Order: sequence, then C-alpha cells, then structure tokens
Amino acid sequence: MKTKIVTMLAYVALLLVPYLLHGTDEPSLSAHDCVDMESIYNMSEEARAYSLQLEEFTAWHIKNNNSLLESKTIIIPVVVHVFGTDFIGKIVNDDIIKLALQKTNEDFKGLNDDFDDVDTLYLGRRGVLNIEFRLARIAPDGESTTGVLYYDDKAGLAKTDPAIHEFIESIAWDNYKYMNVYICSDLMDDGATNNSGYAWYPNKYMSDLGIARVVYNGRYLYGNIDKEFSSVLTHEFGHWLNLIHTFDGGCKAPNDHVDDTPSCDRAAMGCRGALNCIGLFINGENYMDYNASCYKMFTQGQVERMLAALESETRKPLWDIENLARTGTDYASSVNDLTTSTDLGIFPNPAMEYIEIRSYSINPTVNRRVDEIAEMKIFNTLGESVMSVGTQRAVSLQKVEISHLPPGVYYIRIGSRTLMFVKV
Repeated sequence: MKTKIVTMLAYVALLLVPYLLHGTDEPSLSAHDCVDMESIYNMSEEARAYSLQLEEFTAWHIKNNNSLLESKTIIIPVVVHVFGTDFIGKIVNDDIIKLALQKTNEDFKGLNDDFDDVDTLYLGRRGVLNIEFRLARIAPDGESTTGVLYYDDKAGLAKTDPAIHEFIESIAWDNYKYMNVYICSDLMDDGATNNSGYAWYPNKYMSDLGIARVVYNGRYLYGNIDKEFSSVLTHEFGHWLNLIHTFDGGCKAPNDHVDDTPSCDRAAMGCRGALNCIGLFINGENYMDYNASCYKMFTQGQVERMLAALESETRKPLWDIENLARTGTDYASSVNDLTTSTDLGIFPNPAMEYIEIRSYSINPTVNRRVDEIAEMKIFNTLGESVMSVGTQRAVSLQKVEISHLPPGVYYIRIGSRTLMFVKV
C-alpha cells in the first residue's frame, strides 16, 4: 500500500511540473524548445522542402570549404521592435539594445572575457565568427532611424498561428534587407513572462512572408541580467544562422549536423564533466546547449555551418555591400579595418584606467615628425564614436584616459589607421 501511495504522489508531482515551470519567475531556457520549425513545415510543404535543400547546400559548402567570408567582417543590418515598457521591473531602451548587441558581437568573435576559460578538452575546437550585428541607420523609406522601434505591449510574438504572422508581416522590415528582432515580455501569450527567446532557422518561405525573426524577452537582455544568461541572445542568433541545439536528437545521428560537437543525451547536462551515452565528454559550455550559466564558445564546425548559412539565399542579401549602404550600416569600425602597424602600439591592452598610444616612427631626439596626426577617434563595436582626442604632434607617446568607458571592445582611428583595444 505504501508503495502505491509513493508511486501515486510521484505521478502527481510529474503532472505538476509544467505548472510549476509556468508559474515560476526564474529565467527559463529548458522549459520550452526555442525553435519551432515543425509548425512552419505544417503550414507549408515549400518551407519543409527548402529546409532540406538548405541542409544539402550546407553539407556541400562545408565539404568544399567554399566560404570567402572567413577573412572579412560580415555586417548584418538589424531592426529591433520593442513591445511594452515594463519587463518585470526592467526597462528596454536604445542603450540596453546597443549594449546587448555589443555583447552578442563579442560572443561571436570570441571576445567574451571567459573565452580562454573553456574546458581544456575543447580549447582546440573553439571557433570565432567575424560578424557584427549593427542597428540600421536608414529605414526602408530612406529616412534616418535609430534601428529601434517602440510599440504598445503585445504578447505572443513567438507563436506561429496565422493571426500573429499577419501582425508580424504588417510591421516587419524587408527580411532580405534587415534582420528583425522582436522584444516583448510574454512570448507565447500564455501568461509566462520568464521564457527567454525563440528563433527560426533560415527559410525562404518565412523570409518571403516577412516572418523570419528572433523573439526575445527584454528582461534577459545584457544590462538587465548577468552576462552569462544574457548570452541566450547569442544562442538565439545562432539559430537564426542555422545552428541546431547540441542535444538535438540525443545520441541519434545526425544530431546537430556538426562533427566537432559531441552528442548530448539531453539538454543542460552540466557545464563540465558530463558523459554522453557513448562515454564522451559533452561540450557543456557551448552556446547552443541550455547551460546558460556557463556559455563560452562555438566550435569550428558550428562556425562553418554559420558561414554556409550566410551564403544562403535568405541571408546573403543582408550583407551585400549595396544593402549595407541602403541600410546605413556600411561604416567602418570593425576588425577587418584594423591596421597591422609596426609604428603604432597600444599599451596596456586590455586596459582599465588608461591607454598609451606609442609611436615608433618619431625620433624624439631630433623631434622629427614622420606622420602628422591631428585627431584620434574611438568607436564602439556598433560603429558609434564614443571619444575624440586631440593629439600632441611629434611626440612618441600619447596617454588617453578611458576609465569612464564601459567594459568592451573598442577601435581607435588614428589618421588612416585603425587599432583595437579592450577595456576591462
């Protein structure tokens, strides 16, 4: 009798789990699957067929190492649609959006502060994608924009029903020219305000309709929550670039279609030390798992898959040079513009309070000026000028105070040359 009672109580507890998850105010990643392509496939056989074609293209692209993008910075114009003003005590404004995109750019480039602190088993597998998600500065009508649009509160933007799709279509900016990100609080219109995000893989059916998107909870943007959980946005952007969960399919091939990410029996098995069903250590610190307390890396195989996605017909038009000009995102501020200079140096780097710009082309003994520099400008990763410094000419060292700058990656433009430094 006692055994039956225990069994019944256990059964009741299992039934209550969804309600407990639904009612909790804790951040939720694993309470839902943040990719729902099957609903899209059920709406359109064209969408299902495209996904199969994309998978074939991806395999061919990786096999033939056909990417020309590895040596350049890929720029993606972004428009962010913000719904509501209260995100459970948090706010979302232009500054929060910019900060969140800067953090996401750093994650993709391997500039996160724990990139070198991954499990030693995976140090050699780390991959970086030289990509920048930049807020659009020119709207579809040719007018200037901040790239952030504000609306009254609305729930359910991650649903895939016709009514939501019709609404999304009515406000979306051209999916072939802008990446559309939607920020709200109740993502599924079910009363839960702790779901973090949803995204969809590249799909021509969705882009044609204008419903390709990332939907994200504003309370989990960087600046509103700790840096680890805020990298869930990086996770969702990874889906938008065709990355699959590392635990997809459990131990059944083809899993996530990436060779250098070991199979995972299930989501969120832990950051380090967990063994999968065939006795291999999982890559628990991967952005595409659900271990949001220790996000640190993509693998090289995942980068190859994203590069293939960027060459697909739904993503390639976004970073076309003409589209960057049309959207106002073609300004220079990236690693691609960095100068390999033997006559200039930044010290210390990373820096906390100040940096010193040292010129080795000036001989201070005879005060011979080799290069006259009238001004230095410092930009953040969004290409915004954050400082201008008048320089002293014909000196071998210029000290610049940076203690007021937020931590992050910055680019300093000196004449025609650009160098990078990290503020910690």
